[in-house]
Amino acid sequence: MNDDIEVDEHREKMRKEFAEFSKKMAQRPFHRNITAKLISDLSDKEIETTMYDIVWAANANLDQLLNHLPRGYSLVYFTMVLENEVSNGGFNQLFHNKPQNFVDMTIKCYEFLGLKNVIEVINNASFIHKKEFAKKKVLWLKHTIEAFMKSYEFSSLDDTSEKMWSLSDEIRIKRIEYIRANPEDFIGDYHDLYDTAKS
Repeated sequence: MNDDIEVDEHREKMRKEFAEFSKKMAQRPFHRNITAKLISDLSDKEIETTMYDIVWAANANLDQLLNHLPRGYSLVYFTMVLENEVSNGGFNQLFHNKPQNFVDMTIKCYEFLGLKNVIEVINNASFIHKKEFAKKKVLWLKHTIEAFMKSYEFSSLDDTSEKMWSLSDEIRIKRIEYIRANPEDFIGDYHDLYDTAKS
């Protein structure tokens, strides 16, 4: 009984954290013109989010947008989305919300950053997920939050999720280093991508 209460409390905490995260995302100021000077001036705390916002806040089809933007944005976007999914609900949430081709594209981004240890964790999580998928699929097809939460009862992904969390600082450092070392992969004036209400 106590275990059920703890699980319910954890799930409610996850819901609240995701709601708070979404609220913060919507309230952040957005830089629309990315210059070499801006990249140099931004703090380590701001720089990843600034590049992520170019994609996240844009009023455009995601695939078309990422094909239009310099290549650095795909790397930042895919890796940060994957990490946000795992941070919010573990690999179980990632595999529920994102298709395999998203995971495959993100692995290529981590390869580009030289993060073989991260790729190993993701591949291990994918292997576990494939073994468990049949049990979870029935629940996921119900398309309810309750069914999704129940799918955690059939998930053995906690260890891999924790391993991914433990690598978050290393990933962040590599991503920031890449942005600072390759400003040409981000520079541009992107005002045309946004609603006037967000400008």
